[in-house]
Amino acid sequence: MEPAKRPDEEPQSIAQPAVIAERRARRAEAAEAELRQRLADADLRVAELELTADKSARVLAQLDARTARDLRIASVLGEAADAVRAAREAVDHEIRAREAAEAAYRAERIAREAAEQSVVAERAARDAATAAIVSARVRATDGAAAAPPPDLPASEMPPTDELLKGLSAAAERLKQQAPAPGEPATVAKPGSPPPAGGGLVGRTARALRKLRSERP
Repeated sequence: MEPAKRPDEEPQSIAQPAVIAERRARRAEAAEAELRQRLADADLRVAELELTADKSARVLAQLDARTARDLRIASVLGEAADAVRAAREAVDHEIRAREAAEAAYRAERIAREAAEQSVVAERAARDAATAAIVSARVRATDGAAAAPPPDLPASEMPPTDELLKGLSAAAERLKQQAPAPGEPATVAKPGSPPPAGGGLVGRTARALRKLRSERP
């Protein structure tokens, strides 16, 4: 079955050459217009792609800048954390040092109070020894006046006067060795042995006991 022919179609043998040329020209113009439209669409698509590429480049640049900024922020935060940690350690060290200084100050205050008590006790002992020396000297003078001793060589002295002289010398040495009011006194450590001979106070006490035992 042959295809139906359109009414406007004419056999090639009947159509005029001018009509054929005109038809061909119309077809060429239509193809050219279609091609131009396609080229315009392609140019538009290329422009859109270029715009998208520019946007993508800008977004990538922003992402790179944000990444670099985040890295800088992380570095700054790490340095700040290290500084805070170091400051906290310094504060803890200062607190421990202050506590140690306060403990040392309390120990020094206790030692100073003990030294002051020792100075007071030694002064009291010195005053008591001085009073005992004065009393013994007075009693010896009264006894010598009541009963004169036998004649003795000039180079010898009565035993009482020798003891009194020794006690006076011990008292003078005690005064010289006693610390001044504003100076710290040396405090003996707990458990340390007493000084040899018992100190000046002990020697003075023994001399007084000897003096009392020798008196009639």
